Amino acid sequence: MSEFFGGYDIGRQLGKGAFAKVYSCTKNGSEKMAIKVANYTSERFQIQAMREKKILDLMREKKNDENYIIRCLDSFLDSRGCLTFVFELGDLNLYDIMRSSGFKPFEYSEVKKISFQILTGLQFLSEHKIVHSDMKPENLI
Repeated sequence: MSEFFGGYDIGRQLGKGAFAKVYSCTKNGSEKMAIKVANYTSERFQIQAMREKKILDLMREKKNDENYIIRCLDSFLDSRGCLTFVFELGDLNLYDIMRSSGFKPFEYSEVKKISFQILTGLQFLSEHKIVHSDMKPENLI
């Protein structure tokens, strides 16, 4: 894609959801990040995006490397007036890992590690009265 969007150089598409697409990006040749670009403009979804921003700002303030939550690094309004978010770039999501192994069962040690990370992240959210409403393997990085 390689276009500039909010000062970010946009790379390949990493994922697509009902309301946004996620691309790799860099800014001024920095390390790669992920940018979530909304594909909606209705007022209802803009209100939801503002709620998401409020939660992401809180999580950025409280985040540490021990809670296994991807950090939102930046947010801005795009040319359509939609909120756009820039995140740390994680590795593969859980679905991609499962698919790459042919959906074979994980070893016990892998289940233990993955479960610990998921439960630690959920505990952090619970402590801050945040509900993740879209838990699925594709959203677990």
